[in-house]
Amino acid sequence: MFEFKAQASLLNTKGFLSNLQAASKGYQSVLETLYREGYELKSTLLNPTTLILVKPG
Repeated sequence: MFEFKAQASLLNTKGFLSNLQAASKGYQSVLETLYREGYELKSTLLNPTTLILVKPG
């Protein structure tokens, strides 16, 4: 399981945008790795945003 949490202290500062960009890069990196390993997106849940990936087998 991979989980990315925003740091509350950064949400109220000018660092919000860079925090958001860093989280996005983290998500992208993890997803690229999982796709390369053969995982596929099966479903999503919206609250909280959750991606369910499976490795066909």
